Amino acid sequence: MIAPHPARPAPVPRGLIAPPEHYCPIPQRLLADLHDTPIAIGLYALVARLYLIEQAPVPLSRADVQRYDPSLKTGAVKRALDRLLNRGWLIAAPTECQRKQRYTPSWGRIKGAPLPWQMGQSCLGRPRHIIRQLLDRSLLDVCMGRIIPHATQSATISRYVTTPALGLADIGSYALALAGQPRETEGLQRLGLVRAGQALPVPAEPRLLALISQRALLDDAEDVALTVGGTRRLGVGPAPEKADRSQPLFFVPPGSIGSLIGQLIGESIGSTNESAQGFTVLQRAKTHLSEHVEGITWDSWDSRNQATPPPTPSNPTTTNGGGTQEFDQKEHAHQSDSQPGTSQLPETPATWLLQSINVLPEIQFELAGMPAETVSAAIAHARAHPQVRDLAGWVVKLLRTHRDHGWQIAPPTPRAETPEDLRLAFARYAAAQEAARRAGMPEDTPWFPPEPAKLNLPGVLPHLWNDVQAALKAQLPRAEFAMIRHAALLSVEQGVATIQAPSQTVKAALENRHLSVLRDLLALFAGEQLQVRVVLNPHASSATMAAPAPEALPDMVCPTWVTAERWALLPTLLRATLAGAAFVDGAVRGRDAFCSRKLETIYRREVDDLITAAQVAEPDTLEAMLSG
Repeated sequence: MIAPHPARPAPVPRGLIAPPEHYCPIPQRLLADLHDTPIAIGLYALVARLYLIEQAPVPLSRADVQRYDPSLKTGAVKRALDRLLNRGWLIAAPTECQRKQRYTPSWGRIKGAPLPWQMGQSCLGRPRHIIRQLLDRSLLDVCMGRIIPHATQSATISRYVTTPALGLADIGSYALALAGQPRETEGLQRLGLVRAGQALPVPAEPRLLALISQRALLDDAEDVALTVGGTRRLGVGPAPEKADRSQPLFFVPPGSIGSLIGQLIGESIGSTNESAQGFTVLQRAKTHLSEHVEGITWDSWDSRNQATPPPTPSNPTTTNGGGTQEFDQKEHAHQSDSQPGTSQLPETPATWLLQSINVLPEIQFELAGMPAETVSAAIAHARAHPQVRDLAGWVVKLLRTHRDHGWQIAPPTPRAETPEDLRLAFARYAAAQEAARRAGMPEDTPWFPPEPAKLNLPGVLPHLWNDVQAALKAQLPRAEFAMIRHAALLSVEQGVATIQAPSQTVKAALENRHLSVLRDLLALFAGEQLQVRVVLNPHASSATMAAPAPEALPDMVCPTWVTAERWALLPTLLRATLAGAAFVDGAVRGRDAFCSRKLETIYRREVDDLITAAQVAEPDTLEAMLSG
């Protein structure tokens, strides 16, 4: 491609940028489909870049993506991959044993099926009607780094910078800006890649690395710097090491040196026999020096190495009646004025109060004249603020402000009784009561799932069904449980639990209202997922017809529109409610208002089933009974 003349660059239409030399194609339909998920667009660009390098399906895991872009979380990566797979923009190859999932980018769904990229065809097999956006590869290679995927191990990542300058969401936003959808992020603005919602051309690699390296000048980006590979990419090598001309120090045991100096150091410098008492100016002038001076001797072959030591002061003597003193007069006077002792503190109520909150003795001496009421008010004011950490410092500040500027220490105001404050107070009161009640009681045992039933043992099905019914009894109303409690668990075979219902009404209730609850409870107590199948008792009709109908209780007379066979199969509570009921004007009326209400609300479904069954069985007979 012929480069434009540097003096007159080729004009570029407003809103468009010159195509990059090295790019990754991004389908325009992908940007329109996933415009609300820039992370998915950036992830598609990463897979496309790796597919162009590997020329084969790319093995990539969520952990690899998170290591490549540390700003992403596991949930965001999972949602982006799932959306790309569901929309057909990525094609997942069949997984093999202990291998990562492999992905192939596609041009979208063509005639209902995803069209994958094909390296052997021109334009990677892209149809002519699909428009593409050219994404500069430098955004991935330079700003984020290069990743080398592996089929079973973690991917290898190399970067020019210590921390990625952009994220996959930034790259997706830049691709959207290329398509004319204004997207600006902080990372894109920092590198000058977008302006006023318009995408700008990506700078050359040296300039891009220079812009990234300048982030180290910011306070919030101190960890961003060029790596050794980044500096080498710019042609800058490490500084040559300076020649070390210094002589190292070495230490040898004292016995290896010999008696070079002798005992002179111990006698003249570090001697402990010298008096530590000070002298006045007059006494130092009158001090007598020892007349006996000895030369410094050491083991040497040259006699000229002997020397005369400086005069060593001896113990001072009293001259001119002056004597000796312990401290210099000026220094002693300065110390006595600036540091009063604790024994000099006046015992006042203010000092007692200040001492109770651990105020320094110097501050106690300073504030000893303050009234006790003022000190007490300052302490109460400080304790009324829970956020105060330094109680003594707060009190001293208040007292000094009151003394120097006349500021009045106001008494602490009580907290406003807002609903939130009352709710918190009541919650603390309830927690305190509960803690007092539980004092000395053993901790409650945490809930654990029940031990799964061993379905292969004989006699385990009745125990399993008893546990399920006990859980149902705690979850269902009494009337509902009374209706279905006569059901029984027949068998559990090949993942299917067969439940036998005593009547059609119970079977319909189990299938329509309680099937999911039964499935969950069976899975809880059996330890595996089971399908539930409800069957009707095959011997119910024959047994009922063969055996004589049971005699109805005196107070539970069967209505004329209900057959005796079905009446015998009804639950006791339903029969007690239906006893004495009549069919009037298309509705069932109980013997009293209470029974009528129960039939209309609780047993409405059962009553409808009874009328429907009677109409299907004997329509003429029912019509005659209702008319009679």
